[in-house]
Amino acid sequence: MTIVYLDYVVPGSILIPIAVLIPKVRNTPAYIKLIFYYLVMSAVVNTICIIMARNNEPNLWMIHIQTILESFLLLWFFKYIITSSLVLKVIKTLIIGFPLFCLVNLLFIQGIHSYPSYTRTLETIIFIAMCIIYWWQESEDNIRWSDVPANWFVTGLFLYFSAAFFIFLFSNYLAGYVSFTVMDIAWYTHATLILLMYVLIAIGFIKCKRQ
Repeated sequence: MTIVYLDYVVPGSILIPIAVLIPKVRNTPAYIKLIFYYLVMSAVVNTICIIMARNNEPNLWMIHIQTILESFLLLWFFKYIITSSLVLKVIKTLIIGFPLFCLVNLLFIQGIHSYPSYTRTLETIIFIAMCIIYWWQESEDNIRWSDVPANWFVTGLFLYFSAAFFIFLFSNYLAGYVSFTVMDIAWYTHATLILLMYVLIAIGFIKCKRQ
């Protein structure tokens, strides 16, 4: 059951939001396209990781690559939906700086065969902050909350990154010093949060109107 849920049910659920948006993706705003590209990238990386794991090949280096691509796409997403000039300057710096840090971590710090807990943890902090800034900005608007696609996207990202923060922070400790039962609970939680994020993004795509 563990393998089915973690390797098939959750990764497969990413096809739900992708399928929702495909018919209208060409005519959607850029910030929605970026979320779509993020999902497609995640689907490709997840598929490769599962295939490599089934063939007993090391795949942690793919998580390093995923972190670089994920951070780049999501930072561009927030660049479109955040209006603060100061925050936008920070985002422009992070779009270049954070992927470079991920590359340095891959090559010289944690290495290709270790889970990138340093960069993943920092990534969660960055995107939790971005989500909070977005909500503070949106609190000043009078538009109905549920009618704004970005609200659904940001809610999904916030729930995922805020809860995954502790999993990423202690991932290498969990892998080396705790029982398989505790590991299962941690990664079941992680997978369930990803599933929830996909559902919320799918709702946001449904709310999206062609432009």
